[in-house]
Amino acid sequence: MTYSKQRLREVTELKRAAVKRIQSDIGELDVSTSRKYIHEFSREFDTFHSVCEPGAILEEAHRANLIWIADYHALPRSQTYAARFVRELAVHHSNITLAVEPVFARNQKILDRWMSGKISEQEFLGGINYEDEWGCEWSGYKAIFDAARDLRIPVYGIDCQPRNDMRSIGRRDLGVARRIARLMEKNPSGKLVVVFGESHLATNHLPGRVRTILDKKN
Repeated sequence: MTYSKQRLREVTELKRAAVKRIQSDIGELDVSTSRKYIHEFSREFDTFHSVCEPGAILEEAHRANLIWIADYHALPRSQTYAARFVRELAVHHSNITLAVEPVFARNQKILDRWMSGKISEQEFLGGINYEDEWGCEWSGYKAIFDAARDLRIPVYGIDCQPRNDMRSIGRRDLGVARRIARLMEKNPSGKLVVVFGESHLATNHLPGRVRTILDKKN
């Protein structure tokens, strides 16, 4: 897998945050935004209660209207799992919407044109500047889009800038959360499946921001 320059900067920031966390553990004080963000995720998901069976996960999904899938960007198997999950969910539910991280919200029209077959795959990738803006191996993400196209599930790009600046991660999450909330309001009886980077899915990160936005509107 080859990372673009932008993605390399993001990965470097994450690695620096991990180093700072280790330094803090041995007595060096660090209160940076990036460290706090990664620490919140690591603390929440440092361990697990039990191994979830695929069938049990689907049962929970049947009762939910918002479903989060953690995306480990460097592992294509993470994306192929998401694609398989969407296909299995669609066996029992027809009203599904998919929201993904690799496509900026501003590129929605390009995504729509590709999903409807009006432009080629290469035109789509070039149009959203995939290599420079995202850069992770395409095959896994293609599986997600293929599943959505086969099942006629609408797909929305929900990410926004700044994508590679950990100091502004809260602002980025807020922009994404607003888009997720709008999609839920647009289709309140449906199921929204969100595939997004794992560190964003700590309770106080994207899920908490979405909950806060929706609570204020109710």
